[in-house]
Amino acid sequence: MALLEHTTRMATVRASSDVEVLRLDRAAVEELLVSAPDLKKYLELHASRRRLNNFFRTYTAFGRLSVDATATMLAELEPQTATPASG
Repeated sequence: MALLEHTTRMATVRASSDVEVLRLDRAAVEELLVSAPDLKKYLELHASRRRLNNFFRTYTAFGRLSVDATATMLAELEPQTATPASG
């Protein structure tokens, strides 16, 4: 998500043995997304669903929902455009 949103992703990783870590350069990802707009759209939708899923799990009323109920709710969401109120 950080690559799509031009932010920094920080994580702590713990391993019980030696591991090989791979790094993907931001410029390489951006070049790929320019050349494959369908991939970019898919990743953006996936990131959006993940943010919404995290939101629903964070707030108590939604956090009690089953995975299936949350998935059903996410599938029913429709994008809306809101304009700022004047006054």
